[in-house]
Amino acid sequence: MVRLNKLHVITLLILIAASVYGYYFMKVKRDELRKEEARLELQKAELESAQIELRKAAPPPAEPEAKAPAASPIREAASGVLTYIVRRGDTLWSIAKRMEHFGQGHRWYDIWKANDSQVFDFDRIVSGQALVIPLDKPDNYAWPKTDESRKRAILGRTRKASSKSAGGL
Repeated sequence: MVRLNKLHVITLLILIAASVYGYYFMKVKRDELRKEEARLELQKAELESAQIELRKAAPPPAEPEAKAPAASPIREAASGVLTYIVRRGDTLWSIAKRMEHFGQGHRWYDIWKANDSQVFDFDRIVSGQALVIPLDKPDNYAWPKTDESRKRAILGRTRKASSKSAGGL
C-alpha cells in the first residue's frame, strides 16, 4: 500500500494549481486574441468603405499625358534608356538595385560605363547629376575597356583621398 506524506499532498496541490492557472491564462489570452482580431476586421472594413467612398467622390482622372510626375527623379528619355537625377545619399549600387531600373545592385557598373564621360570616379556621384540608365543593355554586356591613363587618374585620386583621410587620424 502507498503511503501519502505531506510532501506528496503539497506536490499534488501545486500541480493542480499550476494546471488551473495555465488553463485560465490560456483562456484569457485566447479571448484577447479574438477581441484583437475582431477589432482588426472592423478597421479593415472601415478602411475599405472609406476607400470606396474616396473613389466615388474623386474626380475622374485626367488624361495620362496631362498628369505631372510626382517629383520622381526618373524621366523617360528614349526606349530602353532612362535618365535618373541623382538624389542625396544615392550610390550607383542603390540606383541599380531599384526595381524600376535593373533590380540588381551589381549592375552599377553598367550605369557607370554608360555615364563614363561625366562620372569620373564611380565612388563620387553628385546630387542633381543626370545619369543615363541603359536598360537596353543586357547583364554582362561587354563595355569597352577603360584606358590606362583614366585608370591611373582614378586610382591616383582615390589613393590621395585615402592618404589624406589616413593622415588626419
